[in-house]
Amino acid sequence: MNRKYIIAVLIASFVLVVNQVFIQYVLHQKKYDAKTINLAGKQRMLSQKINLEFYKSLEEKQVSPLLPSLFEEWKHTHYTLLNNTRVAKLSPITDPQALSLIAQLSPKVSFVENQLKQLSSKRAVDIPALNTNQAAFLAEMNQVVLLLEKTSSDKLNFIVC
Repeated sequence: MNRKYIIAVLIASFVLVVNQVFIQYVLHQKKYDAKTINLAGKQRMLSQKINLEFYKSLEEKQVSPLLPSLFEEWKHTHYTLLNNTRVAKLSPITDPQALSLIAQLSPKVSFVENQLKQLSSKRAVDIPALNTNQAAFLAEMNQVVLLLEKTSSDKLNFIVC
């Protein structure tokens, strides 16, 4: 009887250790998922700041000193999401729809870059097109964030259930 008791305790201990290792792995993955979602949310915020800086630049009739650095950060963030490398400590984006939406945003980033070049060379900036571009960008980024959140929740639900 003593031997059966010891074996049962060992099995229970093993199951608990394996369970804890698995839970730590899932929490680690959630952390990467959260970073990816936060980066996508940062894209929305940067887009709005860039649009505001365009307006300020047009009012002051000179390029806002903040605008080029905001744009470079926005562009870098976009390409980080697009390539979602482990170097950036992000979860790989596995949802094909989210990846497709992120790829479709590249022309919108290029459009803003062209408008920034126009502004820097003192040529006319197409504000209505810039506003339309930003509205479309924000709508698509909202979809990306929702898809990333859903994917993250689905992973957790799969583990828990």
